[in-house]
Amino acid sequence: MAGQIVTGALNASGLTHCLEVSGDSSARNQVLGHVFGIVPPYLFMMLIGILFGVSTGNPDPIEAVIEVAPNPILGSLILLFVILAQISTNLTINILPPTNAFQDSLGISWGQGVLLTGVLSMATLPWLLSTNDLFYTFISFYAAFLGPIIGILLADYWVIRKRDTDVPELYEKSDDSKFWFIRDFSMTRVVSMLVGTALSLPFLNVGWMIGLPVGFASYLLLTRATPDRRVTTYLSADREPTSASEADQHRSYIGNRSTESYRRDGEPAGRGTQSGNLPLQGRQ
Repeated sequence: MAGQIVTGALNASGLTHCLEVSGDSSARNQVLGHVFGIVPPYLFMMLIGILFGVSTGNPDPIEAVIEVAPNPILGSLILLFVILAQISTNLTINILPPTNAFQDSLGISWGQGVLLTGVLSMATLPWLLSTNDLFYTFISFYAAFLGPIIGILLADYWVIRKRDTDVPELYEKSDDSKFWFIRDFSMTRVVSMLVGTALSLPFLNVGWMIGLPVGFASYLLLTRATPDRRVTTYLSADREPTSASEADQHRSYIGNRSTESYRRDGEPAGRGTQSGNLPLQGRQ
């Protein structure tokens, strides 16, 4: 269950980056909407699973409800809430993240991404996977990667950048973006994730709980060493210029990239755009 919930925490930014924020009240309404729209169904399903699992010995909450419901009407009302909970879960966690990924990687529309997600979800035969114990082992395994990633995101946003985020630059795919790093990969973040995951794997049941603080601390420590800036400078100097004019351009390029990389590593020269104050329209 923890492995399933942690995916929602990881994709919180993806769930909200298309929302328009026009003031403090708007931000508060978004928080309240997510809290009351997502948390109650999750807590209800967990509570139902625990109570009915203990009382009936059946861990499946739907079958357990049918067994102990005092009458068909009450049983139907409970099952209706279960259906609504499934809709909220699928809309926020199971559909939106992969659809966004398909849009970015394949260049397709939102509707096409939703259809592709639905087809692939049916092709995996989840009704068979969920009955296999290896399925829950798999969830715990990938959660060991998600914990460090959440720790890195928290450290970067709250500690390193202090909420100073340029949202349009996050979606800029050219090498001029301040988030281009090393050919679109950040060595600091990748190494921090691997360190957190390596320490999480021996403890799969609580792996993400271990990986989150380890990824958080590893990122803060590695940021001080600025490996992204060092590698970018090295790669920029790797090719020798073939002419005097190219040499001048090459030296200018190295200087600009080094300065930009230094800003990426957590010390921007100026204030960026606050993500909470910039409306970003969803991609259709």
